[in-house]
Amino acid sequence: MVNCLFDAGLERFHLRKPGISLESYGDFLKGIDMVFYDRIVIHQFHEYGPDWGVTQFHYSEVKRSSRKAAGFSTSIHDLADLNKINGFHYSFFGPVFKSLSKPGYSGTLDLDFKLPRHMQNKLVALGGITVENIAHV
Repeated sequence: MVNCLFDAGLERFHLRKPGISLESYGDFLKGIDMVFYDRIVIHQFHEYGPDWGVTQFHYSEVKRSSRKAAGFSTSIHDLADLNKINGFHYSFFGPVFKSLSKPGYSGTLDLDFKLPRHMQNKLVALGGITVENIAHV
């Protein structure tokens, strides 16, 4: 399926599989054609990325704060942190709206919220985004 998505024009694939074993993660990755590895960002098992031929890494807030070098992407949950992070291509921010997959995770923004005009970092909104509220994004 991932190969088909890349063939159809997918630009970037974030491989995030919470709770998966190292072996299963590696097996999943091996099922993807190596020609696409430069477009894959791994969320777990970063230390094995070079062995697998993957060089782009996503860091959670916790992992980001415990390391000195930057990665490809990171996550933030408070917009005040947006301009405090450097060295990442972009950041995921959420949940913007009430999470669909994580019960109890409320949205963090009012519907009339506007991002600052000038930001140092690119931002990807996620969390609770549906057909009904996408226009607000």
